[in-house]
Amino acid sequence: MQSQAGDRGRPRLGATSVRGALRHATRWQRVEVDAFAMLAAGLAVALPVAVGMLLDRPAEGLVGALGALMISSSGNVGRLSDRGVELLLSGLVALAGVCVGKELGGRSVASSTAIVLVSIAAMALGSLRPAGAKTRIQFVVTMIVGSTLAAAPLATGLLAACFAAGAAFGGVLTLAAYGAGRLVLRLPRPDPARTPRPWRVDAATWRARMRTWAGWEYPVRMGACMAVAAVFVNVLPGSHSTWVLLTVVIVVQPDRRDALIRTISRGLGTVLGVAVGIVLLQSVPSWVVVAVVGVIAAVRGHLKVANYTAYSVVMTPLVLVLTSLGHGAPAEVLVERVVDTGLGCLISLVVGIGLWRVVADAHQRSRDEPGQ
Repeated sequence: MQSQAGDRGRPRLGATSVRGALRHATRWQRVEVDAFAMLAAGLAVALPVAVGMLLDRPAEGLVGALGALMISSSGNVGRLSDRGVELLLSGLVALAGVCVGKELGGRSVASSTAIVLVSIAAMALGSLRPAGAKTRIQFVVTMIVGSTLAAAPLATGLLAACFAAGAAFGGVLTLAAYGAGRLVLRLPRPDPARTPRPWRVDAATWRARMRTWAGWEYPVRMGACMAVAAVFVNVLPGSHSTWVLLTVVIVVQPDRRDALIRTISRGLGTVLGVAVGIVLLQSVPSWVVVAVVGVIAAVRGHLKVANYTAYSVVMTPLVLVLTSLGHGAPAEVLVERVVDTGLGCLISLVVGIGLWRVVADAHQRSRDEPGQ
């Protein structure tokens, strides 16, 4: 049973939670602006795109920008060495994800099944260490993004090289921004990170947890939602329905009470973001697109904390541009993104929250029965 303190401030499922989630979706939190970090994030994504256009290799430039984007939420806490280690780990995980996705990509039952099974395994293994909660989502997201690049005119080796180069470039800029901030603003030296528990302790705790339903609840719930999404990927017309899977991974949360907020924010933000994407991909000169991409990449980290709906608004056109591989997306494809996102949100609500609440209640009743 959750404590009252643990429930405080969280919306409850039901009619009132919808109103609460809507209020949360439009609520802004005050977040300190880090100008150096924002500048680094913008340059890390925009410069690879610009270089690719100048060299007439737009696909390589966009893949490099994706690499920088996928590690942009790492390396923001702790001392320089701690940030460097986190960036390296994040880059390796993202690189592995995009390469696995590139190899598994394609619209087929076998491909979708493999992606779902690998995702369940990643979710389960990700609970081995505290930092794994972040990296498991990162791996699955980059794997799905990589699967969308299966038909890209780039061999897996070249794609991996461009992605790794972009991630490395983004990591260097992130560390440089931290150093510049400390030098110019005279920020105090951060406290050293706590010594992590030994691997054997975490492994023993993980093994014990995975012998219980609680250890498998989130991986199986995510897998169930992804399996339903995979059905739609294979039956929907068009070739871009992997966004159903991507939406499910983003909005299905370990705590089901957080999922409703994320689902509503994601849905509202995507609808507005597609409108921006239509403008960027249809009628704007290339140099303006590069500038807008840089601005969006710069502010996305700030918006993710300040207001997730606004974050979704800017992330939608950003990912649309970076996954277009230099080819404009027709308006019907952009509308398809809205439909895919709506389906992903609906799956999250019906399977990830509603159906799973029935499963959880049934499991609790079986535990409460005498003699169990």
